[in-house]
Amino acid sequence: MGALSIPTTLAWLVHYTSYQQILAIIGLVCLLPIILFLSITFPARHPTISPTLHESIHRIRDVHLITFGLFLLFHSGVEGVLNNWCALFMEEGKSLSPRLALTTLSIFILSLTFTRLLLSLLLRTVAALPVLLISLLLLLLGLLSIQW
Repeated sequence: MGALSIPTTLAWLVHYTSYQQILAIIGLVCLLPIILFLSITFPARHPTISPTLHESIHRIRDVHLITFGLFLLFHSGVEGVLNNWCALFMEEGKSLSPRLALTTLSIFILSLTFTRLLLSLLLRTVAALPVLLISLLLLLLGLLSIQW
């Protein structure tokens, strides 16, 4: 939600005030749930059985877990850099106004969100290989379209 709401809010309010004031207000609004959760008394935890040292070491050596963890690390890094780069590219590379660049970024993030939801539904009924091939074809078309 933050990846979608922050650029959208900035695009809407950039003509009325500065980025710093908008982000300061957003930061203050984010403090409200923290204050609320700090004031709530939660029930005590149920005791759980902790894994043994041997089980923990075995989990750390699991190749699938390490591979998936590294994939998520690089994926989140690339996605974060791409989101920041997208607005800058639209402003400087394509000469769009800051408001239009932020709106473009919001549309990009919204399309990622809807695509992930659609993909989760699609993979329940369609085999993964055709979906992967279509995704790669769409990626290629997107890369070609950004050149024009």
